[in-house]
Amino acid sequence: HIYATTGDKTVTVIATDNNGGVSPALTRTFNVGAAGQGESLPGSGVFAASQTAKAAIKISGSSDVIRGLVHSNNDIVMTGSKHALTGGTEYRTTLTKNGSGHTINPAAVQKPAAPFPTASAIADYAPGGRAALAAGARYFSVPAASCKGGSYTPAKPLTSGLYYVPCGVKITGSAIAGQVTIAASRDIQLAGSAANLTPFSDGVLFISGSTGTRAVQLTGSGHTLHGSVIAPSGGIDVSGSSIALDCGVYGQTVDMSGSSISIAGLNCGSGIGGGTVVSIAAPPMLVANLVNSISADKTTVKPGDTVTYTATVKSGEASTEDR
Repeated sequence: HIYATTGDKTVTVIATDNNGGVSPALTRTFNVGAAGQGESLPGSGVFAASQTAKAAIKISGSSDVIRGLVHSNNDIVMTGSKHALTGGTEYRTTLTKNGSGHTINPAAVQKPAAPFPTASAIADYAPGGRAALAAGARYFSVPAASCKGGSYTPAKPLTSGLYYVPCGVKITGSAIAGQVTIAASRDIQLAGSAANLTPFSDGVLFISGSTGTRAVQLTGSGHTLHGSVIAPSGGIDVSGSSIALDCGVYGQTVDMSGSSISIAGLNCGSGIGGGTVVSIAAPPMLVANLVNSISADKTTVKPGDTVTYTATVKSGEASTEDR
């Protein structure tokens, strides 16, 4: 079933078998959010704002896929193999394409410089800022004393909320999950494997105030990131493998040097255009609980006698095992 609207929905499942057996009703209520509703809109894929940096957008490695619009206010350089840009590609100066097996469809076009695609600024998330006030009790202003060696490492598991960090941030580990927005005055680094992160505020997952070329650095493998990644004054570096980003990647420069990186370019939040992407878990599958038995028509036989066996299989009470 495809829902035409968002909100709370109630689903009831009843299973029947070929013999007329009917299971008890299983009812679940879940929320249908904005997941899957966003479209690839201009500025929602990869955006590089610099008009002077060489290779403002650089795509190397192999098998990267960008389904949202790719726009560079300077040039685009593609190397490696089997990259696919399918949401539109725009460049101001030059497009250099080396390597093999690339797909750019529709064809790339030359365009003038465009404004930064989101109004989100680091000041919105600092103490007293718009987003900070809106977060209420879920706002966490990390004290400078918690910054060790110039960076802060959040405790795990991550507590849901908006974090403002007056230094850099390092997140590493396996299967880190949470609903967070992390705003940092310096570089943000994500490493490890299989992180699954959903944004808390504005559809923004990471926003960095750093002016460095790696203001946000995504490494490691197998991450699923459901929010926008923003570096208004610096660069974004994605160098891991099998990293899936639902939303936009916006920086002065963007360097993608990993493999099998996927950027869907969905419409993901205030200032970028739509609602936050929400993960929806399906209820357990209803599984029939089969009961079988076998019997013989004789209990004592001699060699050469005929024995008739009867096997019976029937559906017992339905179970809700998660198979």
